[in-house]
Amino acid sequence: MNNDFLYNAYINYLNIRVNVKDINPKNKNCQIIGMYDNKLKIWFNGWATLLNIHDKDIDPKRFKLNKSKELLLYGLNIDIIDNSMIKSIVRYILTSSKIYINEKNIQLDIILSIIVYLGKIQNIILSDNEDVTIYYTYDD
Repeated sequence: MNNDFLYNAYINYLNIRVNVKDINPKNKNCQIIGMYDNKLKIWFNGWATLLNIHDKDIDPKRFKLNKSKELLLYGLNIDIIDNSMIKSIVRYILTSSKIYINEKNIQLDIILSIIVYLGKIQNIILSDNEDVTIYYTYDD
C-alpha cells in the first residue's frame, strides 16, 4: 500500500455511490458492508452486525456476510511490522468491530472508501432510517 492508496480508494468510492431510491434490491442477494448507528455515532463492520432489518422491501434471510468476512481476514493478514501508517489504519478499520465516529462525513467516507476499494465492490446501497443506516451491496 503506497501513499496514493487512500486517494484511489476515495475516488473509486465516489464513482460508485448509489442511493437506495435508485435501485430496488427486493429480488437481489445482499452482502452487508456495515451499519452506522446515528444516535451512538458508531460504525459496525458487517461481520460484527446483528441486524434487525425493518425495511419492508428487504428479506433479512437474503443478507450474507461473505464479503465482510473476506475483508476481516484480509485485515488480519496485513503485515504492519514496517510501521506503515496506512497499513495500520487499514488494518484497524477492517478488524475493528465498532469504530466511534467523531466527524461523520469524513470518517465514514474514509471507512467506506477502504471497504469498497479493497472489497472490489461495484455498487453500494444505503437504507437509512432515524436510528441506523445500513450499507450493503448486492450480487448482479
